[in-house]
Amino acid sequence: MIDEIYVFRLSKNDFIRNLSTNEKIPDADKKGIKIEEWNPSLFMPYPLYVSSKYLLIWAWWVWHNKNIHYSSAILKCGDKKVSHLMITPYFPTWSFMERGDIQIKDVYTLKEYRGNRFAKYLLTAALKNKYNGAGSIWYLTRSSNFGSIALCKSLGFHFAGRYKKKYGIFSKGIIEK
Repeated sequence: MIDEIYVFRLSKNDFIRNLSTNEKIPDADKKGIKIEEWNPSLFMPYPLYVSSKYLLIWAWWVWHNKNIHYSSAILKCGDKKVSHLMITPYFPTWSFMERGDIQIKDVYTLKEYRGNRFAKYLLTAALKNKYNGAGSIWYLTRSSNFGSIALCKSLGFHFAGRYKKKYGIFSKGIIEK
């Protein structure tokens, strides 16, 4: 079985309707749960816990006046990093995106912390903090990542199709239904 990339979309109206409630973790303060944000700089183009593929996005961020949508959110329990995700702006190789859209990528929670709604809490908080309502929110995940698919569906994302990358570093990918 080929592990495809599934693309999900959340519109501005769906965001307002589905994420208007506050996602809470019971006893978050007692558990020492906090959310931190990473933002790029000229000397730190991407967080150390993700791949160097974000170097191109960083270059795009620098070139286009430091779009505020390029960031990462990290959920910590005490001093331990439990979950993280990346928020990226429109980038020309993602033909399904338009200027003002954002994309959620690389959502990850440590295995021993899965099932506690940490990723849902983190994603909700990150979107409320970063999304300005300008465009759509896109979520990409592997077809074999059932937890990630369940997460985005639980937040109201709709299946948009399968992502097909054309060859070449600057070629545009497409969505097939």
